Amino acid sequence: MDVLHFLKEEYSAIRQLAAGIVPGDLAPAMSGQEMTRFMASLELAVRVGNDLILPELTDAGHGSSSVAILGEDQAKSLGRIIASFKKSGEIAEAKLQDLYRRTLQHLDHMEKAVLPLVRDVVSTPVREDIGEIALDYRTELTVSVEKSRDTRASASISA
Repeated sequence: MDVLHFLKEEYSAIRQLAAGIVPGDLAPAMSGQEMTRFMASLELAVRVGNDLILPELTDAGHGSSSVAILGEDQAKSLGRIIASFKKSGEIAEAKLQDLYRRTLQHLDHMEKAVLPLVRDVVSTPVREDIGEIALDYRTELTVSVEKSRDTRASASISA
């Protein structure tokens, strides 16, 4: 699978889940399970971008280095939020608006600046190889989320 296709699917899922982040008249608050799914999808997209996509652009020329650096900075910021969520299992309501804004900014940057560059400077076979690695990342993250959920469930049963 081409990594561009993989990321477009992930970004679409993240946008759909993000609609539930900011409670209001049109969007009910996310359940804990929905927030976990959102954060896992976001973590996957950030990891694939940071680990696999942005390094391909660093030395590619065409101004791609500055595009990659902005993507890395956004990913680091989201990564800190994700790490905090993974540690505590929750996120302060006051931070939800910031998470929503940062998520959409990052997705917009990746979709409008990074992915078109990747299409131009990374060959299709390499993008397909990266896509296979991204699928492995998805599998690893799914297993990790399931283990974490099982651990929390058994902790609450024994408490």
